[in-house]
Amino acid sequence: SPPQMSKIRLEADEIGILREHFAAAVAGSSGELSRPDFIAAMRAIKLDTVAAPEILFDLFDTDKSGTISLKEFLVAFSALTRGTTTERLHQFFSAFDADGSDSIERHELVALLEVVKCLGSDTPGEPLREEDKAEAVALASKVFLKVDDDGNETLDFAEFSRWVSSDVTAIEWLGKIAAHFDHNLATLREVKAQELLRLELERM
Repeated sequence: SPPQMSKIRLEADEIGILREHFAAAVAGSSGELSRPDFIAAMRAIKLDTVAAPEILFDLFDTDKSGTISLKEFLVAFSALTRGTTTERLHQFFSAFDADGSDSIERHELVALLEVVKCLGSDTPGEPLREEDKAEAVALASKVFLKVDDDGNETLDFAEFSRWVSSDVTAIEWLGKIAAHFDHNLATLREVKAQELLRLELERM
């Protein structure tokens, strides 16, 4: 099974900013983000320009509970911006292991490839074209032929990692995704710094 990703590599001020946005978006009493809450949060921090919030929800909701906890929220941001390659892979693997079987089936890999292709494109946020979807199906078939050693029509984390680490395009996609999220987080820090400066000037 894939390693558990629990290390948060964000700076203290980044955690503070994300906690604020998380708290502002939580509408119910559970203390977690529902799907509508999450979509609102993504729009508030401008991540809906990176990909459709509906797509991002599955990437953050790794325990498949239907809601996103603060820890899931921070861990996802950390993995996608500051995480090691293994941590990023774990984030995607867990997100698309829809049945919690510690393996990815062919249709789950197709869904993952569609999301990665969308997030890693030069025009993130745009809906996938039909040819992109067809390409995801074809690529999934190639991946299974290449690394599904036991022929059981599922990929465990080791097989999944071996594919990504040997595929230049997949590595490039991961890099672009990290760049999108990191740029967004840097923008949030800049906005917060300007807000604090404004408040300080008002007190003078």
